[in-house]
Amino acid sequence: MKKILLSVLLSLMPMLAFAQDNNKAIQMTNVNSFTRTAQRISVSESVLGLNRDYSDWGVIDFSFTMGMWANVSSYSDYFGGAVILGHQPETHINYNGSFFLACNKNGELVLNGKEKSGNDYANFNVTGSKSIVIDDWAYYALVYDADTKTIKAYLDGVEIASKTYSVGVGVPLFPDNPCLFAFGSIGFNGAVDEVHIYKAALTGDQLKLASNTPAAVENLVGFYKFDEVSVGTTSQFDNFGSSDEKALYRVGTGSADGSGVISCGSNHAEKAPTFVEGRKIKSGIDNITVGGVVVCEEAYYNLNGVKISSENLVPGIYIHRTVEGKVEKVYVK
Repeated sequence: MKKILLSVLLSLMPMLAFAQDNNKAIQMTNVNSFTRTAQRISVSESVLGLNRDYSDWGVIDFSFTMGMWANVSSYSDYFGGAVILGHQPETHINYNGSFFLACNKNGELVLNGKEKSGNDYANFNVTGSKSIVIDDWAYYALVYDADTKTIKAYLDGVEIASKTYSVGVGVPLFPDNPCLFAFGSIGFNGAVDEVHIYKAALTGDQLKLASNTPAAVENLVGFYKFDEVSVGTTSQFDNFGSSDEKALYRVGTGSADGSGVISCGSNHAEKAPTFVEGRKIKSGIDNITVGGVVVCEEAYYNLNGVKISSENLVPGIYIHRTVEGKVEKVYVK
């Protein structure tokens, strides 16, 4: 019986390989040294259900998580460094934002942002405990916990920096209309794959699971694969999360003042992105065992990462993952 099941599994391996071979990523090449343009992927903050009055700064009063896979190809000598991901006003494409994770000129990961200071704001930056590894896929994430008013930066599910805001204030958002969640921006050179946005503050263990199986973690509102653009567009990507909000690949162009602040207003061009090979999904295939369907406390997931209850399994292949997100067993029914 096991030999039969194994042969079925092996016959399905080409499908697994095909899915991985067609996993694409978006290449970003941002010119260094006070560039007046920046490529970035953006998602409207409305993906979180946020609807605020732009006449005031306002705050996010609920928790969220934003993460992405990225392969950084070089450091940046741009003012401050390169923006990896964060919350930014659309009108600014520089080293700026409510909060963002950046890579400075030395390759150190730095958590940057703004906090309320009376009726104004002050900049902050916290140097992380880890640095960028050039030409290596890694999962970067920012987590905001509305209960503790703390934002944390993670690298591959490990916390590397944090910032706690003033009690009763929370994350101060730019009053610019609109604001957005940005993935890659000024100075960023490399590839971006699989953006995830959750309306919850995920833990390190949850991030490890979410990085490879996003649908296995609750409160997923944004999931963008970047394998192909939406029909009828040049740079929009469908959302596989619970929201209908699309992701946009755009190039912003503007003018810079002496401090490096680049204002581009509404000058954002939607252009067809350059696709490159996406990250290789670690399937853990060397550790699998094959057997009949076994009911266990952990859930089953199909090849699209969708959680399936044991009583709803139809003929096919299912993956059982550990809490770390690694494939532990493959069950064939």
